[in-house]
Amino acid sequence: VNTVLTPGINDKHVVEIARKLNELGVYIMNVMPLINQGAFVDIEPPTAEERKAVQEACEPYVMQMRHCRQCRADAYGLLAQDMSQMSEERRKVIKIQTKEDMEKAREILEKNGKEEA
Repeated sequence: VNTVLTPGINDKHVVEIARKLNELGVYIMNVMPLINQGAFVDIEPPTAEERKAVQEACEPYVMQMRHCRQCRADAYGLLAQDMSQMSEERRKVIKIQTKEDMEKAREILEKNGKEEA
């Protein structure tokens, strides 16, 4: 689940979001810094240190994605899997939202990988 960290707006609530995500069985959370444009042009984005502190506070509840700075909301697939050449049909199968979805996606990729080899 992508969560935009917006200082002064939701910075005190992101840990609550992480707790709820845990209750819902969500596998991973991506705390992203605000891009200050449009209606938020006057709001300073969080510093790297502020973002890291929020991620660390959320970590006990849901795993944190730390490898990227600003992932797109419509990204899909597995973090270590290049899916750029994957057919649209296979992309529809792999929707990762919970730990169970992640396990199912890995099984599908392993099966398909063996068939293609």
